[in-house]
Amino acid sequence: MMNFSLFFYLCFFLVNWISCSNHKDPVYWRELSRNALYHSKTFLSDDDIKQAKNVIIFLGDGMGMPSISAARLLKRQITNKNDDHLVFEQFDHTALIQTYNIDYAVPDSAGTGTAFCTGVKTNRGTIGVNGNVNYKDTNCELLQENIVETVFEKAAKSGKSVGFVTTASITDATPAATYAHVSSRYDESSSSLNDDKCKDIALQLIEDHTEYRVMLGGGRKNFLPKGKEVGKREDNRDLFEEWQYKLGNQTNHHHYEFVSTKQELSEIDYDKVDYLLGSFCENHMKFDKELKNDTSETEPTIEEMTVAALQILKKNKNGFFLMVEGAKIDKAHHTNQAFYSLHDLLAFEKAIIKAQSMVNLKETLIIVTADHSHSFTHSGSSLMTNDLFGFSDYTDRDGKNFTSLIYSTGPGYKESRNYTEKEIKQIDFAQISAVPLDSATHGGDDVAAYATGPGSNLLRGSQEQTYIAHLMEFASCIGDYEHEPHCSGCKMLICSTVIIMIVFISHLIRFSF
Repeated sequence: MMNFSLFFYLCFFLVNWISCSNHKDPVYWRELSRNALYHSKTFLSDDDIKQAKNVIIFLGDGMGMPSISAARLLKRQITNKNDDHLVFEQFDHTALIQTYNIDYAVPDSAGTGTAFCTGVKTNRGTIGVNGNVNYKDTNCELLQENIVETVFEKAAKSGKSVGFVTTASITDATPAATYAHVSSRYDESSSSLNDDKCKDIALQLIEDHTEYRVMLGGGRKNFLPKGKEVGKREDNRDLFEEWQYKLGNQTNHHHYEFVSTKQELSEIDYDKVDYLLGSFCENHMKFDKELKNDTSETEPTIEEMTVAALQILKKNKNGFFLMVEGAKIDKAHHTNQAFYSLHDLLAFEKAIIKAQSMVNLKETLIIVTADHSHSFTHSGSSLMTNDLFGFSDYTDRDGKNFTSLIYSTGPGYKESRNYTEKEIKQIDFAQISAVPLDSATHGGDDVAAYATGPGSNLLRGSQEQTYIAHLMEFASCIGDYEHEPHCSGCKMLICSTVIIMIVFISHLIRFSF
């Protein structure tokens, strides 16, 4: 007779094995989010659901709830308005988003980017593939068999213009999640797979996605050959030149522009440009507080890049998809530099405000969310009037002071001691962390999603991160959701059927007499 404990452990193993197997199956995630979406529909009437011509997703990288609440207080202290909010906090609808990857409870931007761009969760470190591909998997055939299409690729197929803006490299995990399919997020300028079918991220963007109308950010090194400027490509290819050559030789791609400075971006004649590629620095772009307010500055702000993107994308009568990533919110959190991070979050908010003023809000779905949180918190006991970057009212058990903004991990770790006002007010000061690490870890907590515009009323409750992709796809009537009742194409089909039936019946009546 089988020992009961052994039987229990076998059952436990079997249940977990089945669960993990399901999670690797993209159908599992698609059905999960589709069912959740249709459940949200039950709270609405058919007339409440409208089609979105355009979709903009603003992605605050690492923008967890502690970052939002701290940035809100910072904004209040800057503006001296006690009742002020961040603009997206006043959007019509909100939800909580679960961010874990299949294999890691605390996720990375590659796995999370894949979730909200494809509607399928995957393993940490992989982009645009399902859970059957492991991080750094070298089997190219396996990768090709398990590619998952992004909502941006679906939008382009439907005739919409697509593009992205980022303050990181345009081959970094989040922007790459809109177009790339790799087993390692670090295959930015060369592929770890020795197979021509499995290209690096930069090469995929230039060779496989000429339909992208706007690509703005950093990362110049990944597109240039070694020996040319800051290039690091080993294949001796200049992908910027190849992009211009390719568009120049396609009859429907005459109006294109490559820019590398803020000045060049400001001089674009948008009436004559339909395709725009901008690479403004070697790797990631500067923090907003590092940008100079004079003609010597070579890098544009996230707001200026967003304006440029919308100028081009909104010319398409079929609509557009745009992602705008505030990437440096996360980069500063990794170095425990809350001053830079929170000011970048406020710069991110400015881009949202500007975008709202440039689009028709009745036909544009705008979603603001984060890919993951961070090990960052606003703690201690501080008066509302206390400087956000100042000291807590508490002292530690040794009577030493500490800052109100702290991290659980990262390079800000220091032995207990008293800090001076001058020391903590340095803009590059690394806030105190509990555990010494070279780079702070992400947080595993849920993030918020805020939405306004057509389809936003389907954002509710607590959802998997994959829900975001399905919401964008459903609202805009692309991909698997192109024949939903709220879609104009479906309504046109219904109208046509009714007209045909009327004509047919009228002919029957006429001939009956």
